[in-house]
Amino acid sequence: MQYHSDWIGERPESLRVTGGASKNRAILQVLADVFEAEIETLSVTNSAALGGALRAAQAVEGVPWAELYARFVAPEPGVHVTSAPGARQAYAELRAKFTRQVPASHS
Repeated sequence: MQYHSDWIGERPESLRVTGGASKNRAILQVLADVFEAEIETLSVTNSAALGGALRAAQAVEGVPWAELYARFVAPEPGVHVTSAPGARQAYAELRAKFTRQVPASHS
């Protein structure tokens, strides 16, 4: 994920994650370490179609976007995972090794 987001040209300071794996602290720690970013989870689960549902609620009910966003896309209280000390160096080495192994057609 990190490798394929390099084209953006900026490193995120924080990421909000969702889905079943977002409840796994070990996976959240790996994401924090790889992206060197604070990881937050959404308080709403099963949110694959959440954006579309929020837009529909906004259109049909006339509820302001900010109100919908605050209610349904708020981060889970108390879930803030940050990069572990030493992770930057370890993942920089792994990233360099991975990049050397990726065929030119995939970069």
